[in-house]
Amino acid sequence: MDDLLATAGIKPTGIATNNRKEGNSNAYRSILSIPAVHLLTTLLFIYVGLAATLGGWNVTYLQQMRGADASAGYVSAGFFGGLALGRIVLIWPTILLGPRLSMLLYCIICIGLQCAVWFGPSLIGNAIAESFVGFFLAPMYPMAMQLCGVLLPRELLAGAIGWIAGLGGTSGSALFPFVTGAISNVKGISVLQLIAVAMISSLFVI
Repeated sequence: MDDLLATAGIKPTGIATNNRKEGNSNAYRSILSIPAVHLLTTLLFIYVGLAATLGGWNVTYLQQMRGADASAGYVSAGFFGGLALGRIVLIWPTILLGPRLSMLLYCIICIGLQCAVWFGPSLIGNAIAESFVGFFLAPMYPMAMQLCGVLLPRELLAGAIGWIAGLGGTSGSALFPFVTGAISNVKGISVLQLIAVAMISSLFVI
């Protein structure tokens, strides 16, 4: 508003700017006072961190624990391919079951598949299981965004989604692969599956 006034040759008063700043401050106070915002932020924080961790460290895990060669890099492609495919194929089952039941079911399936990678010695079996982990993890991000529209006030929705996706998603993708690498340097890459199962279990609880 002040810019428009200046263009018209009118001296800006600063009132519009102050009102806008005060309104933004009040909006973010309102957003951060909603418990669902923090739960959804934590959900995406863990979810995106899990996807980044599995997509990157699974290759190292298969090479060191299953004796895979450089072609193990295709497992990462299979995992992210599963993520892409799952967001299309699982649309209708997810709508049929609803977001709550489908999230719980997909978490249980992913825990079972991750345990199969953990305890199964077959390299091919591990690669297939990881692709299906990506497949069943896929709908969780869109469902979290859908829940934003259900749980949050409409007038705060844009700011809340920005906070949830920005803080939750970006921070998780940066932190969890780093932490996993740091732990692996001390305990060995075998801890990857324990970390993955713990993260999926956290998604189930949230």
